[in-house]
Amino acid sequence: TVGGMLGLCILSWSQEAAMGNLRGVYSIVFKILCNFFVQLKAVGQVTDLNSLIKDLGTDSFSRTILTSPIAMSLGIGDVLENPSTSIFSLECLMMTGGNSVSESHYLKVLGALFFLPAMLLLMLVSVAVCTWIWSSCCHRRQRWGETSLSFRILLTFSSLAVLALYFLQPMVTSQLLAAYNCRDMDDGGHRLDTARWALDMSVDCNSPVHQKWQLVTSIGLLIWSFGIPLILYIIPWAILKWTSYTLQSKEMWTVFGFLYDGFEPDFWYYESFMMLRKTYILIAANIMWLSPETRTVVLLTLVIYFRYMHLRDLPYDNRAYMGVDRLQFQSLATFTWLLLGRLFRTMLELTDNALAKDWSPAFYLPAMLNFFFLVGRAIYLILREVIWPLQSPPTLMPKCVRDRLDHRVTFSFIPPAVFDVDAKQQHFHRVEHGSLSADNMADLAEDWNLTSTPALPNQEREILKTILTETAEVLLRRHEIVHGEAAQVIYLPTFLLQMERVLVAAMCYAVKSRIINEELVLNRDTWGKWLYGIWEDTRDYLKLVVIGQEGTDANNIMRQRSSRSWEDQECDHLREAQHLVRRPVSTEEIQIALYSLWPDLTDPKMNQKDSETNHLKELVQAHRGIVDMHGDVTHIFDSDGHATSILRRRNRTVRCDESSMSSMYSHRSHSPRTTESKTLEFGLPTVVQEEEESRRSECEHSDVVLEIDGTDNKVQQVRPSAPAVFKLAL
Repeated sequence: TVGGMLGLCILSWSQEAAMGNLRGVYSIVFKILCNFFVQLKAVGQVTDLNSLIKDLGTDSFSRTILTSPIAMSLGIGDVLENPSTSIFSLECLMMTGGNSVSESHYLKVLGALFFLPAMLLLMLVSVAVCTWIWSSCCHRRQRWGETSLSFRILLTFSSLAVLALYFLQPMVTSQLLAAYNCRDMDDGGHRLDTARWALDMSVDCNSPVHQKWQLVTSIGLLIWSFGIPLILYIIPWAILKWTSYTLQSKEMWTVFGFLYDGFEPDFWYYESFMMLRKTYILIAANIMWLSPETRTVVLLTLVIYFRYMHLRDLPYDNRAYMGVDRLQFQSLATFTWLLLGRLFRTMLELTDNALAKDWSPAFYLPAMLNFFFLVGRAIYLILREVIWPLQSPPTLMPKCVRDRLDHRVTFSFIPPAVFDVDAKQQHFHRVEHGSLSADNMADLAEDWNLTSTPALPNQEREILKTILTETAEVLLRRHEIVHGEAAQVIYLPTFLLQMERVLVAAMCYAVKSRIINEELVLNRDTWGKWLYGIWEDTRDYLKLVVIGQEGTDANNIMRQRSSRSWEDQECDHLREAQHLVRRPVSTEEIQIALYSLWPDLTDPKMNQKDSETNHLKELVQAHRGIVDMHGDVTHIFDSDGHATSILRRRNRTVRCDESSMSSMYSHRSHSPRTTESKTLEFGLPTVVQEEEESRRSECEHSDVVLEIDGTDNKVQQVRPSAPAVFKLAL
């Protein structure tokens, strides 16, 4: 128990230390593998996977090597499903106290009912004592800050309780299902006189005593197996709905971050569904009154439905080029092939076309290949951050491999150079209609050591589509926050301008993070420096895990705080980092920066309708030294410029059509507001009375708004002042 609580503490602290690491996938891969091992153990019971591995292992040494990872996975699943078996046998301990075999198994089932409450009570007492001792003796307050002692105890206990419920729920479910483990045939295949309990063959499953135990365990299944996922959904939902906490709040991340880490914001609850899925798999695998073949069909139906749900929702965020979603889908594919192999093997055994016993493992070959692909992908996702650095070219890979695989698409603030040769200018006009770049911008790709390719890889196309989709989602939510209703008619130029603003802000944050981490990148360009840097990172990480961190997002790679100014491009640190600003921004950098900005851009408190501040504009203005170093970009955040653009487009449609102009503004003649009040709102007017020909001529050559007074039929030329441009556009 002490070792388990210590492990939960380390896991909780490490999760807190990883707050804001939007590229790391360690905890996500860990959750997926834990779920996979538990379900593999349950599916292996139905498909008789243990006996198959044992038969293959005795044939040759090479087969033993091939099947050892699968056997190890089954062992890990057994430990996660029943941790007590890896330490001692609870049944043997009870029998040494004078209990019979059946009594010891019944007591074990009874213990599963009250194990979680006893564990949580012991955890609460231990947390209260340890927190009081820590607060009294340790002067460092990074972990809890200046909060009260009771709040520290509640926060720490809640974090450990969530992890304990998550990992102990499959164990309790497995122990409770043991009461239904009845069989009507012995190991030799002979039919018994009645259904017997597999844990103690002397117990009749139809006896009133055993049926009472089955009723008690059914209640336990409803409370713990189905109640825990429901509780882990309702409590965060209530906190998010009725309090000011968000998913990015430090307190929410400390307590529930392990559950929703890696999921899309709209699917933060999906881990509760994953826990229910484990429960369904465990129950279907332990319905002992059904034959193994029937249970195989039931499990296959469940797995196919879960695959459909995953493809429909794709709940994980798209970090690592959708690598996490692919890992989860591959785990479901492994179960599918394993169950299909069992069905094909059973079908051939029941026909005259039965193959020799030596060929039976061939049915499980697709499942084995999927398993090895799953393990390989998981290892790659863990090491991916080292293989493919986010903010620099991959220096640890051989050049031939890098040229073969590295075809990332990048974006730049730097506009194309002006063509001073007529031939180049003519060439540009010939290809302009289908160009996203220019020939003279190919030099920027050398900063990434990129090589040209005829077609962009599919994964780069997918991540680019993902960025545009998520940017559009941000824009739609911001409109709903500001206006209180969904957009119905979207003005296309405004939509494209708002999308450009969000993408520029994401690129700006990505470049800032690149400059801050410049020293780290430059000092690890060799294997020796890299190994020493890994040691330093490990030491700092352990210190962070044990002591804690200051602030809410200190470890966020895209939102690191810095006392340096980013407004003036002539400051020393920006002049020294011109090569980093010049280097194009990769799509993955933009995606992670967009994930980092998402909470602020969609926060109702920071984007209110009557807010005096423009958060997005202030964000870019604070970093205008980066954005405007090689080109004028910040002008797109000027609201007056936006209004002027709308006004110019509107005037072009009505400037030279007097009848259209009259119909557009004729309704103003019935307004109770006088002409003088209108002119005072838009600036100092000049009343002109000219001939119709001169008015048309002036309309063709000047950006003016003409108003027709319905009473005097006078034409007024209104020259709006700069502050009133936006009102005039509206």
